[in-house]
Formats: sequence, C-alpha cells, structure tokens
Amino acid sequence: MQLKKISMCAMALCLLISGHCLAATDEQNKNVTIYYDVQDSILRAQNKEGDIERGKKELEEDIKEYYSKRFNVKQIKPLPEGIAYDEIPNSIIGKAEHPFIINLSLNGTDVRTDYYQNAFGAQTVGYARAINVHLIETSQDTEDNKFYSYDYGDIAYSKGTFTVGMVAYEVDSNPRTQVKDAVKGMMRDACKFNENNINEYVNPKQYEDEVNRYKGNFKPMAIENEKKNAISMQRIQKMEEWLMAHPELGSILPTFETFSTEQKLSFIDNMKNTGLYVEN
Repeated sequence: MQLKKISMCAMALCLLISGHCLAATDEQNKNVTIYYDVQDSILRAQNKEGDIERGKKELEEDIKEYYSKRFNVKQIKPLPEGIAYDEIPNSIIGKAEHPFIINLSLNGTDVRTDYYQNAFGAQTVGYARAINVHLIETSQDTEDNKFYSYDYGDIAYSKGTFTVGMVAYEVDSNPRTQVKDAVKGMMRDACKFNENNINEYVNPKQYEDEVNRYKGNFKPMAIENEKKNAISMQRIQKMEEWLMAHPELGSILPTFETFSTEQKLSFIDNMKNTGLYVEN
C-alpha cells in the first residue's frame, strides 16, 4: 500500500512537471514569420566576397538557428523596403501568420581591454576591437493587432585577446568576421532565456518581464515604458517651469534644455537632494 502511494505521488509529480513543460513549449513554439531589417554592411560581412544576395541566405541560416530556440519559425523574409518595422500592412501578412521583426544595426566600435599577470607578477595589457550591435525586436499582439517593440540597445561584442609569453594578440583581427560574429552573438544572447540570472522568487516582476521578452510578448513592457516616459516628461516640464520662474536659477534653463532625458532626470534628483527643489 505504501509503495502504491509513493508510485501515485511520483506519477502526479511527473504529470505536473510534464504539464508545465508542455505549457512552456506551447508558448515557446508559437508560429512566426520573421522579417529582418539589416544594413547592407551586415549582409556584405557574411562572406569574404561581399556578396549581398549570398549574405541574405547566410544571415537567414543564422536567424533560423537562433530564433528556432524561441519560436517555430515558419518563414524568414527581408523586410520590404519603405516599410517601417512596426507598421507592416496586412496586405503582405499571410493568413494566420504571426509577424516578428528583427532590426539589426551596427553602431561603431569600441575597445576591449584584457589584463594579464604571470606567476612572477609581470603584467601586460591586451586590446581588441569590439563591435557595437543594436537590436530591436518587434512583435504583433494577438489581441489588438498592434506592434510592440523591445529595444536591446547597443551591446559590444569582441573575442578578446590571448597571450604568447607576455605578448597579447587579438583573437580575431579581421573586420569582416568581427562584424559577422558580433551579429551572431547578439542573436544568440537575445534567444537565451536568462533563468539563471533572475531569481523568480526574489524578483518576480523582473522574471515576468524576461518571460514576456523571450516569448515575444512585448505589449506589457511597452505599455509600462510609455507610462514611465509620460511621468518623466511631466517631471521635466515642471522643472523647466520652476527654473523659468526662479529669479536666480533661471539662467540655468538654456543649459538644462540641452541635456538628454537621463541627464535632466538626474539633475532633478540632485536638486531635490540639495533641498533647493521640492517636487510635487
């Protein structure tokens, strides 16, 4: 009898786990048609001949490899010219086709610095070029049919350096392959579920956002960001009005207006901390 109870409990646990996995798989494997919008330089970097048409096929193979981890990729197509990535008309969307758009661009280079020290304490420094890649993913919501985006920002990719003796060398000094591998690295990382980096129980909101990002459900985060941006704009407007009316600090306003949004918000916080400004 005891053995029977243990078996029943084990079976129930297996059903629970399998049900959870199936649910996750159903969400993960929703059918999508991927439209990609990339610079010609990314396509030329796909092969040493710089053949753009061949580059499209090679890039599509990489897209298929990585994005198949998140979705059931039915088709991969270049985004038609002249169409905004968040405004694909219904005329080019097939029936029962869920469009998912990836916009990849290069945004300059950076330098990665590696530090080395041998057993005797001698030190050397290695420098390697890093490629800044910018990715924006856009998905159509199934309820309102509107498009919502997730912006990954600029992320630098580099293979770094290695040493022979105490001389440092760049792992990859070929500009073409640096670009190709950086783009692959961005797609690879975007198609990872960062479960190990987010504690579901300590940071439930952050974990929920990561689940939505991975599934391409960008609407909740987009709406939240719109609300945050609206609040930020209100704070900035009130500060501008306050500076304009201030008899002594009004001269700061022209400089304040040249700041980025982040700098303006930081300025407001600093003014609050000094006690010079009270935010309502």
